[in-house]
Amino acid sequence: VQEFRDKFKHTIKDYDFKEGELVMVRNTQVAKELGWKKIEDKYYGPLVVIRRNPGGNYVLAELDGSISLLRCAAFRVAPYYPR
Repeated sequence: VQEFRDKFKHTIKDYDFKEGELVMVRNTQVAKELGWKKIEDKYYGPLVVIRRNPGGNYVLAELDGSISLLRCAAFRVAPYYPR
């Protein structure tokens, strides 16, 4: 396990987002479709983190305050950097 961590320490990222942070969510539905286009959005958001559940998934909300019914797995969530 330690050898694996050393080998991939620069590619594996475990973000621990706090409440109120802005994040983007990977659109896995686009990647699963056969005819997906390169120009389609790979991420959607920004969304606001409400909390992180004990299992590691995130409860997110839109910027207008409406809470998403879906929970997002940690590997789908990435930090949002405003331009």
